[in-house]
Amino acid sequence: MNPAYMVRELMDDYTDLYGITGRIVGQVALNPDNIADEWESAAIDKFIAGEADEIIEYRMYKGEEHLSLIRPFYMENEGCVKCHGHLGFKLGDVRGAVGVSLPMAPYVEMAEESVTGMRISHLIIYLLGLIVIAFIGKRTYLNSLERKCASDNLRDLNFELEQKVEERTYELQASLEHLKKAQKQIIESEKMISLGSLVAGVAHEINTPIGVGVSAASLLETNSVNISKAYKLDDMSKSEFEEYLEDNIKLSATILRNLERSAKLIRSFKQVAVDQVSNESRKFFIKEYIDEVLLSLHPKYKHLINQIEVKCPRELSISTNPGSIAQIITNLIMNSLIHGFDEEEYQESAKIIITVKELVISGKSMIHIEYFDNGKGMSKEYQNKIFEPFFTTKRSSGGSGLGLSIVYNLVTQQLGGEISCESELKKGTTFLITLASLEVKNES
Repeated sequence: MNPAYMVRELMDDYTDLYGITGRIVGQVALNPDNIADEWESAAIDKFIAGEADEIIEYRMYKGEEHLSLIRPFYMENEGCVKCHGHLGFKLGDVRGAVGVSLPMAPYVEMAEESVTGMRISHLIIYLLGLIVIAFIGKRTYLNSLERKCASDNLRDLNFELEQKVEERTYELQASLEHLKKAQKQIIESEKMISLGSLVAGVAHEINTPIGVGVSAASLLETNSVNISKAYKLDDMSKSEFEEYLEDNIKLSATILRNLERSAKLIRSFKQVAVDQVSNESRKFFIKEYIDEVLLSLHPKYKHLINQIEVKCPRELSISTNPGSIAQIITNLIMNSLIHGFDEEEYQESAKIIITVKELVISGKSMIHIEYFDNGKGMSKEYQNKIFEPFFTTKRSSGGSGLGLSIVYNLVTQQLGGEISCESELKKGTTFLITLASLEVKNES
């Protein structure tokens, strides 16, 4: 299936559910619906010029203000050239981009309503306070009966004030819930962008073994036709038949090997993709699942890192939300690629190690994950801010600042665990994750 079609189908579903609009676009495209608009075309120009790897901006889209995020598609291998070379693209070129747009009008309206309500609340409380103070000051000069009346009136006013405070507190809590929903939608948008990029990468990765398998099958068919003709004409020697059998065995092995590779990629991508859009928990083996996530991410890191080492007992299993685990691993790896290995001196020996083990604390089994990259590291100042929403050192390059914030929320809120960071400039970065309240089982 065409990756652009797959992403359009996913984005159509999310447009209906959340109002998010997603597109795969290019300055040159076979489908007129995929031609980039003015803003998207300008973003693609920046990608081509190497000025950015990702752009997030407020813009007017379809007559409304939107928060738009766009990332480039590259011609990564010969399979890309085979599909799109006739449009003038070469290996390494920016072929187009994938982007999503979130309408901001509902959130701006909620924010304005919240601010207006708070101003009115504060003004009312301030005026009521002035009235109470003036009333008390005046009644101090009256006799005991008047003071009793004043005390009664003051009690009534206090009761009314408490009622108003309770009402305003309820309104503020409602506003907070709206903001939490907005944050959840932004996180879902980031997950869909990640999934869209994953779809495109796997589609291109699977193109090579499929192409090899088709070529081998075609050659096998040609050889079979030729040997059949020779047999019918009684013009086939023993050596020709033996050569045919030898070639047949080699071609069959080639076809089987590449089909198995394709099946493995599809199976891995299918499970990871389903988990990322589902919040259901299930039991799974940790190492096996991390390997599936890494296989799906291989197109992203293969140009920089030959292998990511995973140290985890194969028999260690848990029952939890696998989509959250996949998103955590994905965001950590992308953070390493974008921030840890962005300078050439750290790319030659780039290495990532993921260590998973079971810990028993106060009689309870927990999972401890240690994620390490030997990139350039970070200062103490940045370590104190990396989990804050929208904090990024790559703002000029289109960084959104949501990757590690999403990791923090998934670990602490959804999985009920803890996460911390240890880093030193030029000595790499380590993330320490402890997941509690999980059903942990060592099958051995």
